Amino acid sequence: MAAKIADVSVRVERLSGPLLTLSNDAECCRFSAWRCANLTARDCSGLARVATVGDSWLDRCTSLTALDCTGLARLAKVGDSWLYGCTSLATLDCTRLTQLVTVGDSWLDGCAALTTLNCSGLTRLVIVGHRWLATCTRLTALDCTGLTQLAAVGDHWLYGCTR
Repeated sequence: MAAKIADVSVRVERLSGPLLTLSNDAECCRFSAWRCANLTARDCSGLARVATVGDSWLDRCTSLTALDCTGLARLAKVGDSWLYGCTSLATLDCTRLTQLVTVGDSWLDGCAALTTLNCSGLTRLVIVGHRWLATCTRLTALDCTGLTQLAAVGDHWLYGCTR
């Protein structure tokens, strides 16, 4: 099944729930861009109005190597499994996510290729669920200087990260 998500053609292996036109909505549905195995890059510039993203957004997009978060300036809340199992994602710059307050479980869990994460812009982040950055076995650079408001991180943060 082929689908077009914000001007990126992808092969969708499984999609549960309605597919929304992400560039026109203030909230993205659950399971949008879930298991998009052929998605290699995601430009979020068309998501300027999005403040909330449901569960499994960009979950198991195993070919995803790049994510441009520039357009996510209003993003305040993300559900479970955001960027879970994106095994090809090597770096992520979160400096533009200045409004992000809450992230659910399994954020960046299983991103085996992730080497660098910049969290310096996450100055409003208060809560992160379980398994944040778990099994990111290649992670060598993590900038947490912006996490001044972080009050709660669930179990297994950095679990299995041996470097």
